[in-house]
Amino acid sequence: SSAPSNRKGHSAVVYHSSMYIYGGYFGIRGISQEFWNFHFDTRKWLCVSTLSPSTGPGPRHGHSAVVYHTGMYLFGGLMGLSEQKDLWKWDFASSSWSNIRTSQGPPPVVGHASIVFKDSMLIFGGGISNSSPIDDLWKYHFHTQTWK
Repeated sequence: SSAPSNRKGHSAVVYHSSMYIYGGYFGIRGISQEFWNFHFDTRKWLCVSTLSPSTGPGPRHGHSAVVYHTGMYLFGGLMGLSEQKDLWKWDFASSSWSNIRTSQGPPPVVGHASIVFKDSMLIFGGGISNSSPIDDLWKYHFHTQTWK
């Protein structure tokens, strides 16, 4: 199709003159791993293809994403019934995903918020399906690739 279908729980970021959306929940049709680009000037959607379809964050919703320099960083979310705590980077220059492995970090979380502040990504709140929301604040430093 030429545009993404209805969804919720996807992420959206802006890089240069485009908006990029990833994933989301379709309802009865399940969870998406679609990655779309909306160009503000041409007002056209483009499905972003990865070099290898098997590499990447996979279908999820309730995750968060931010842009730092030439990368989109995607964290957490729900895959099926399983909350995630993985961190992925989409490199806009090479059009490829990489999994960023870290020793510590936030617990698996869904429905949190994230922003970039200076050289870090801050993640706040969220939770897991059958529990109360949490008030944890985590900081991922892009240069040292460490969580605090």
